[in-house]
Amino acid sequence: MRFIKLIVLTILLVSTSALAVNNENNNANRNILNLAKEVQSLLKKPKFIIEEDISVIVKLTVNRNNEIVILSINSDEKKELVSNYIKSRLNYKKLNRSVSAKVYTLPIKITTLN
Repeated sequence: MRFIKLIVLTILLVSTSALAVNNENNNANRNILNLAKEVQSLLKKPKFIIEEDISVIVKLTVNRNNEIVILSINSDEKKELVSNYIKSRLNYKKLNRSVSAKVYTLPIKITTLN
């Protein structure tokens, strides 16, 4: 009888842990989606013309005031205009949606209009 109780308790603990991990993953995915939507809306309508598609990786965090803080942008000299544009549009901009304060890495692609 003790053995059966032990097995039932073990199964209960494992299933509860799996649900908790799944819930944390859903919250993390929701945070990333919210952040990506906000970043996309903030980067609309640049005031410059690009000749080819440009991709950069932006590392950022969100402070306790729910503002974006740019930590780094991987870019070379050719992408300096885009890097400055991203910094000016995103750095210390307040988010409309609440996002967890941690470091995020977002790929950003700016495409040409054909």
